[in-house]
Amino acid sequence: MANPNIPNLCGANPNLNDSLSKIEELKDKLLSNIDVDASTLKSELEEGLDELKGAFDKLEVELPEAPAVNFQAEVTSLINDIDKTTAAGLGAFNAKLASLKLDFGGTLEEKGIDFDSLIASAETKLAGGGNVCDTVSNLEIPAANSGTGITTETKEERGTGTSITLTGTPKSIISVFGKRSGENFFGSASYKQSGRTITTNESFEIIRVRYIVDLIKEKPIAVKQADKDGEKEEVSIVSKNLKSVEKNAEAKVQALSKQINDRTAAGVSTDDVQKQFDTLIATLESEEFKTQMNNDFTAAKAEYNKIAQDPLKYKTITVPQGNASSVSSTADETTVAQEEKKVRKIKATTTEDRNTTTQVQTKVTTDTSETTTVTKTKTEKTVVAKKGFVNRKVRITEDFIRASRREDLVENVRVGFKKPKFKNIESAEKFKLKRKPFEIIKVLAYTYHPLDYEQIITPYFSVTDRATFRRITPVIVDDTNEVILTSEIVNVVDEVDSLSIADIDVIKIEYTSLENIDPNFKG
Repeated sequence: MANPNIPNLCGANPNLNDSLSKIEELKDKLLSNIDVDASTLKSELEEGLDELKGAFDKLEVELPEAPAVNFQAEVTSLINDIDKTTAAGLGAFNAKLASLKLDFGGTLEEKGIDFDSLIASAETKLAGGGNVCDTVSNLEIPAANSGTGITTETKEERGTGTSITLTGTPKSIISVFGKRSGENFFGSASYKQSGRTITTNESFEIIRVRYIVDLIKEKPIAVKQADKDGEKEEVSIVSKNLKSVEKNAEAKVQALSKQINDRTAAGVSTDDVQKQFDTLIATLESEEFKTQMNNDFTAAKAEYNKIAQDPLKYKTITVPQGNASSVSSTADETTVAQEEKKVRKIKATTTEDRNTTTQVQTKVTTDTSETTTVTKTKTEKTVVAKKGFVNRKVRITEDFIRASRREDLVENVRVGFKKPKFKNIESAEKFKLKRKPFEIIKVLAYTYHPLDYEQIITPYFSVTDRATFRRITPVIVDDTNEVILTSEIVNVVDEVDSLSIADIDVIKIEYTSLENIDPNFKG
């Protein structure tokens, strides 16, 4: 076992170092007495074990793993632990100084730091009673590489297609080779590098990348290791803000009332909404407030049941085509492109259909002051329409982002892409809107260059006069909220010519949808 006891290490714990020293002493004692009689060795080992236990008792935390060779610790040891007044000490100093320069000199030079000047500054710092932690970089090198002058490692990784993401951060790329399908040899490949991602100019069956990584790592300035757990903090006493609790509960009741409205309008069971309300009420403390919330919720349910008339009348109407047509349920863009588009027709409630006429008896007073009963026609309007009112449309805008590209686009293009309004989709070829569209107004689509993220390719518009753009045709599957995008090439040239619907990263779609409730009429 390697001894992690490094003298003068910034952040080192004396108790930890003492424990590790006891382990080494016990190991040496075992080796030196390997030929001694067992009974004699037993008493000596018991004494050593008692000392080791005493050292471990001072520690109340788990021992860390052995660190690599630390530059800060080695510099401190170089200056403080070697006596340069003797010939032997001066020789040891120069030998260690040369070893440190061999290990860390190149890295410091890349950072613009002169090794000899740094050592001189560290000597001044220590002579004044300070430490080197704020002067000397906290660099580490694997113990196996210390003193060898080997500070880098060559790696080789393979991938397929047009890109490969390396596991390590390359200091430099040695070579990028590719093997095409059907060939038995590798040839040099043209490529672009973005961080750890290597992208080739063409697709290969195998991509082979050889690169160099730096073995020297820079860490933050070390903090002092604790030899006992931190003291537990007393839990604060928190008093409930009843007004805030009741305000939040009131908002939730309003939201549940809206769900009752929507479910009633759609003819869907409201049992689960009632359960949510019961659970919410059970958490309230004020009986007076509970009663108020119960009354409000009961009144809302009664009102929605009253206005939800049944049966709801509707007819099939032809939708203004705009930029969208309709196809039957299909699997892919190719089939959609080949299938004959249909005129979109949907079921909806018109102004005429919403009226319900009944005969009612009413008493009237004649010119002779006599009271008589007559029959009159009474017309009532439907307030809730399951299929939606043609005369009540809402304009909706939705944003979508390709899930496989989201993380990359957030990191390299715009952090706003991680907002919830950008909904994940697997592909732009087929996705669902949150509501069934009546008419699609506009579709915008963006593709971001995979290497130069500042270059935005916008090849897709549903309406455009730009000669270099593709024209999108949004297609609605039957009478549903599912949309398929197809494209028409319009004088597309150069890089944009190789793009397809599958390359779309971000979509903005604007459409109208029919409302199911008309709050403007009081029956």
